[in-house]
Amino acid sequence: MKKYEFFKTIMVFSMSFFLHLFKIFPIQNKKILFFPFNGHYYCNLKYIDEKIREKRLPVIIMWESTNDSDISYPIGVKYVKRNSIAMFYHFYTSSIIIFNSGLPRWLYKRNGQTFIETWHGGGAYKKIDSVFKNIQNKWELIRAEKAWQRVDYIVSSCEKFTKVFKEDTGIHATFLPIGMPRNDIFFDTNRMQYAVKSVRKKYRIQLEKGIVLYAPTFRDNSMKMDLDINKLLSSLQLRFKKSFILLVRSHPHLAKDIFAKANEQEELIDVSNYVDMQELLAATDILITDYSSCMWDFSLTGRPCFIYANDLNSYYKERNFHTPIDEWPFPLAENNEEMVRNIENFNPDIYKERIFEHHRALGSYENGTASEQMCRLIKAICYKNEKISGEK
Repeated sequence: MKKYEFFKTIMVFSMSFFLHLFKIFPIQNKKILFFPFNGHYYCNLKYIDEKIREKRLPVIIMWESTNDSDISYPIGVKYVKRNSIAMFYHFYTSSIIIFNSGLPRWLYKRNGQTFIETWHGGGAYKKIDSVFKNIQNKWELIRAEKAWQRVDYIVSSCEKFTKVFKEDTGIHATFLPIGMPRNDIFFDTNRMQYAVKSVRKKYRIQLEKGIVLYAPTFRDNSMKMDLDINKLLSSLQLRFKKSFILLVRSHPHLAKDIFAKANEQEELIDVSNYVDMQELLAATDILITDYSSCMWDFSLTGRPCFIYANDLNSYYKERNFHTPIDEWPFPLAENNEEMVRNIENFNPDIYKERIFEHHRALGSYENGTASEQMCRLIKAICYKNEKISGEK
């Protein structure tokens, strides 16, 4: 182990020396690099990019991708491959780096650069202290904690998120109380209608069919899939007086498990490779999840969301919650019988009241203007001619 740590330290210092060579290139004040967690054109970063282009803000935009030919990127969007010389060049010559799940700890920050974290989940549900949980080495832990201190701004979806994120990470950034840029879509009727048409056309879903989306949070391979698809679709049809098709969005292991347990006559579509989750949510009539923050996003539509948490006890011990699960506004089931009962007893009026109270309790900042406000911040940084208010 000591030998491994020694060589790891040598590699870190060697990489650090190499990266510092890029200091010979000046920072370009009007250049932005988007650094998405999975390298795709998605999440908050996508919606910020679209707003910048819509407003024709005179800046240079580059993206970081995991490969040389990523089909998620629209024509005209320039991107460079992760860990390539080109990526390092654009990283260290951009005045603004925008990301949604932290940055590699070995990427240092130059004086004159601004780091903006949009995060990738709204609300304040499961704890996020796992960012440090699996780090055993003392020096690695110190580096991880210092890495968070590089961040200048962080987007916040609600008051409670600001509070708990500070507690979980010790971050000293300025929190922007603007809501999540990706959630602006739920306040834009035209974008919503476009998403509905796009999803239904792509998967050939008839207009008379309701769409139920099953989107559990990420797990390791220990999760057991026991949701009874037949009972689910039958109970939904009885309660909402229409037939439904089930879309499944999950990591490959769980999606494979779901389809293996389904009967041939059941209508299922795997949408795990559909990049933009917000478009799927916009097209969805009913959402089923467990602990995924997509429930926060979907709550902005006012449509029914059901929680199916068959591993609640073990998940609670492993992660715990910032907001107790019994305070969530969504009907909770731990088994198939409870799930069917929740669907049968669903009351839309009571549900909408609980959603309203939930947004009030967490102090929601969502109002459909997050992307617009991010553009103002970017303009202020690049052109240094505006003041942007934030919450420290």
